[in-house]
This record gives sequence, C-alpha cells and structure tokens, in this order.
Amino acid sequence: MRWFLRVLIALGLLIIVAVVGLYMGTSGSHVVLDTVATDPKLPAIEVDGVRLHAEAFGDPSRPVVIVLHGGPGNDYRMLESLQALADDFYVVFYDQRGAGLSARVPGAQLTVDGYVGELEGVRRHFAGDRAVHLVGHSWGAMLAAAYLTRHPSQVTSAVLAEPGFLDDAAMRAFMAASNGMRPELSSALIRQVVVSAFEALHVDGPDADARMDYFTMRLMSDPDIEGNPMAGYFCHRSMRNASLKMWRLGSTAMFSAQENVDADGHLKTPILGGQPYAGPVLFVASECNTLIGEPFQRVQMKHFPTARIEVVEGAGHTMFGERPEVTTALVRRFLTETSTTAR
Repeated sequence: MRWFLRVLIALGLLIIVAVVGLYMGTSGSHVVLDTVATDPKLPAIEVDGVRLHAEAFGDPSRPVVIVLHGGPGNDYRMLESLQALADDFYVVFYDQRGAGLSARVPGAQLTVDGYVGELEGVRRHFAGDRAVHLVGHSWGAMLAAAYLTRHPSQVTSAVLAEPGFLDDAAMRAFMAASNGMRPELSSALIRQVVVSAFEALHVDGPDADARMDYFTMRLMSDPDIEGNPMAGYFCHRSMRNASLKMWRLGSTAMFSAQENVDADGHLKTPILGGQPYAGPVLFVASECNTLIGEPFQRVQMKHFPTARIEVVEGAGHTMFGERPEVTTALVRRFLTETSTTAR
C-alpha cells in the first residue's frame, strides 16, 4: 500500500505544480470593461429601470433607425459602420439588457418578451410617437421580427440581416447544421478552456459577471479551435475571416437564450408574434454563410409577404464589419426608398 500512497502523493504534487504553473503563466492584464452601472461617463438611457449603453447620431427630426445587435449577449460595436447613415437618418444604437456595456440583469429578465418590451421603451425614448425603421443582425434580426409582429404599426420598414431562426422548423434546421452549436472535442479546445479559465481568475472586477464574461468571450472568439460550430458562418469556414469586434460579451444573456427551448426542441415563446406585418422587409444574406445564408433566409422570407433579399458577395455572417461600404450602401438604399414611400 505504501507504493500506492507514494503514487497518490506524487500525483497530488504534480497537480499542485501544474495548477500553480498555469496560474502564474496566465497572469497579466486581462481587462473587462465597465458597464454603464459602474462608469457614469458612458452614454446611457434608462428603460424599465435598467440602464442601457446607448447613443444616437444625426438629426432627431429625420426618420429614426434603431440598430439591433446580435447574440444575445453581443454589443453594437460590430455594427458601428451603420453610423454612416446619420447624414440621412437619426441612427440609434444600444446594447440590450445584460449585454455589451449595458447593466447586467438576472436571467429571468432575459426573455423574448423582455427584449421586445425594452425595444419599445427605446423607441419611445428616441422617437416618441413616431414609427421607426429597424436594422437587425443575427439575433438582432430575430428581435426585430419579434417586435414588428407584436407592434406592426410602430415599424416603417425592417432590415433583417441573417436572422438565426424565426420558427421551430428553422430552429431545428439550424441546430442540425451547427451540431447544436457545440464545438467538437479536441486537444485545442481543452487547452483553450483551461487557459481561458485560468486567465479569468486574474480578472479583477469591475463587477460579479466580469470573469464569466471574459471566459466566454475568449472561447467564442478564438479562431484556432477546430470544429468551432460558428466556422460555417464565414468565408472558407475560417473564423479568421470574421469581424468580431466587441466591447464585452454578456455571458448570462448568451446562456439564457437556451432557456427558451423546451425538452422537445420547441420554442417556449415564439419569435414571431400573432400580428402580421405587411410593411417593407429586406433580408440580407452573406455569400459565404453555409449555415444561415441565402437558401436558409429564402425559406424564412415566407413570413413576410413583401420581403425581398440582397446577398453581400465575398462576406460571411459579420458582413457589416467585413464589407462595411457595401452593406451600408444597400441598407441606405432600402431605408431611403421606404422612407419616401411612407411619406
């Protein structure tokens, strides 16, 4: 038994040495940015008691465009190219609750209905009683679709850039194509999980969510993990072709999205509301996206009778960062056309 005890002691010492080595080896500056809850200098508004990172550009008397970022949990940094629309429109950006630089909230508040109610509050804040244009990307396009089928009279037109899924059938197709958004197990994945976890231990504030936000963001944005379920979003199935600029990921918001799927794989709260929307809708797809690109979006267009589609060539899912001039130009054309028609 002595030899067995010696082996256990040796293994224990090796584990201790490895843990200490990893902790020391991952030391350094691992910064997580403040949210509007801890940095009063950030531009912010308050909606339903939650402080949101938000700003607007252009003349408030012009048609209002509200930009909706992806995720849930991302922020509007990767959509900042749309600020160029401010010479013709009043362009509103905001980080959704629990995401980006907005205040963190409990998971129970991160629901489809909660996000829709928040968007209505943002609309009232910046547009008053006027209808607005919506430009949504990925999850943000899903949120736009959810809002305009619950508040159709408040939407002049909508741009839906590669919404993930709008109904149960689309969700099942997406999950099948992306392996349920689960990465393939590999040595590179294990290494990155371990390294990111130890780096997160060095994160010192600014709030209780900072370490998990850091850990999740590091894993989501690592281009070297083989079998990354997001690879199919991008040209040549390479994360290196993505434009993933982000201030801060909201990990609770990202994980809470899974709570809207029941044990049988159905959406607990439907994305689309019960009120049909017959106004102008532009779907935008990217040429390189093999998961939710043009073929996928053409099926989803059935939900909107006036919908049409544009394809951004030479780009993947993050088309607003990969080809900003092209995407901004096509969005501008559509918004200008629909603003003129609405007068």
